[in-house]
Amino acid sequence: MIRRLVEADYFTYRGKAGAKQIGFWLKEARSPEILIELKREFPAKFAQEAKKRRVLRAVAKKPVQELEKLLRREEDLERTKDRAYWRPLRREMELLRKTKIHSRN
Repeated sequence: MIRRLVEADYFTYRGKAGAKQIGFWLKEARSPEILIELKREFPAKFAQEAKKRRVLRAVAKKPVQELEKLLRREEDLERTKDRAYWRPLRREMELLRKTKIHSRN
C-alpha cells in the first residue's frame, strides 16, 4: 500500500516537487524504477540520503530484479520492527479493554 501511495505522489508531483517532497520519496519509495529516476534527477540529494538508507547505495550497482529483492527485505524488516513496536501497546490496549468490560459488570 505504501508503495502505491508513494508512486502516486511521485507521478503527480515529480515535475514540481520541493526538497522536502524529494526527501520523502528517497526515504519511502519502494520502486526500483522510481529510485533510478530519483538518482538521475537529484544526484546530490540521492547521495545524501544513501548514507541513511542502505538500498539506495545499491541503485547504480544492481539490476532491477536485485533491487526488488533488496526492497522486499527492507520492507520485511520494517514490518518486523512495526510488529515489535505495536506488540506491547496492543497488549496494553487489550488489558484496558478487558478492565473496562469488567468494570461495567
